[in-house]
Amino acid sequence: MKRLGLLLTSLLAGIFMVSCVNEDERLGLEFVGDKGAIDILAEENTNVTISAEVFSQDSLRTVASRGVLLGSYRDNNFGRVTSSIYTQVSLSTEEKNFLVAGTGDSVVLTLAYSGAFAKDKNVTSMNMHITVSEVMEEIDSSKTHANDDLAISPSPLFDGNVNVNIYDTNIMLANDTMKYAPHMRLKLSNDFLSRIMSRRYESGEEFMQDFKGIKITASNTDASGMMVSVDLSASLSGMTVYYTTASGHREKYKLNFPVSGRMFMHIDKDYSGSRLAGLNSKSTRKASIDAGEYISVAALGVAEAKLDLAGLKEWHQLDSLKGIAINRAELILPVADISGDPSTYPKSLVCYRKNQDNDSSFFFIKDEVIASYVNGTSYYDTTINAYRILLTSHLQAYLNGAYDGTDAEKNKKTTIYIMPNPRINSAARVVLNGPSYSDPARRPKLYITYSHTTTD
Repeated sequence: MKRLGLLLTSLLAGIFMVSCVNEDERLGLEFVGDKGAIDILAEENTNVTISAEVFSQDSLRTVASRGVLLGSYRDNNFGRVTSSIYTQVSLSTEEKNFLVAGTGDSVVLTLAYSGAFAKDKNVTSMNMHITVSEVMEEIDSSKTHANDDLAISPSPLFDGNVNVNIYDTNIMLANDTMKYAPHMRLKLSNDFLSRIMSRRYESGEEFMQDFKGIKITASNTDASGMMVSVDLSASLSGMTVYYTTASGHREKYKLNFPVSGRMFMHIDKDYSGSRLAGLNSKSTRKASIDAGEYISVAALGVAEAKLDLAGLKEWHQLDSLKGIAINRAELILPVADISGDPSTYPKSLVCYRKNQDNDSSFFFIKDEVIASYVNGTSYYDTTINAYRILLTSHLQAYLNGAYDGTDAEKNKKTTIYIMPNPRINSAARVVLNGPSYSDPARRPKLYITYSHTTTD
């Protein structure tokens, strides 16, 4: 059969392997030309170009009710990422008169653990320096993104070292025989206790006007660090006021992280000394950097990839391919050897698109929308050490003109954005081989199977 050369010169090289539906359609197998298959190889001086860029996502929405990350983590591939938590705190009842409660003993902040992210899965504990600060301005509905910040009091409610152990199930409280699930316990300042005990609050809204919320930050003594996942909706999480009544009874009152309240994560990124150093600091960060040998993808907006399949329409319009119907399109993204422990990889990669290049909004590609009711469109295939991503419906729509616009350039390219899944309640990351990777067999590939709908 005829071999068609395709130029894959830019920063994401792909090999398009195409077969008729009455032949073996298993993707990744070698196709034999003299048995009725079209084998399209990567050669020079042709018209298809696929490129890739890596960018940082500062406008990432980090609003969530559970599974927020606290801590800092660094590696040589992605640099350092640090996550802090801003959250409101509210009364557990509509009214609380602390003035008649008695004598205050302490206020304890508890944070229930739901997991952790470290350089390997065997790291389950680490010393962290924790700071809890009072927020001095309202956490309003506009504060939802990773780059949002708020003014805080210079006098912390807590500032000290804590050993974080996500599997410590032997936590016991004084005068209590019950063992509690893994969590962090921080005794807040006596000044804050005195302030709480000196007020009568008629409602949760009044309490939040007086006490707008807290910011929790954590740094690590370990060079790589660790990020701990905190479940703010867990029954253990919240603030507890311990006090003694006038009659001598010891009591406690719970202040909750409200499910319907406002909370977000603030994310700081430092790419210094890493493979992504070209993204620089927040003030001078470029929109993107070219992905040559490697394509980097990491959660929390650290690194996301833009893949441009320019020239696909020209390929589709070749005389020998006129009248075909695409039955399946699958993108194969091999994982790089430098990527580290597989336990740190995203469980899948999600594909988005934009209506325009300058549009800040992302939309699921059609395959993602369809598969959201099933099992998703991508997964990490351990047998080939690569991610498989379905693009069938998206490419069909593109080739049929669904995304064409008034901009002449839009008719010449199709762009997808690759992001880790999940994006905000995990620090998962992976490095993928790029188009200039030294081994052509381990470069990204796009496999297409099609059938002819017309005959000569």
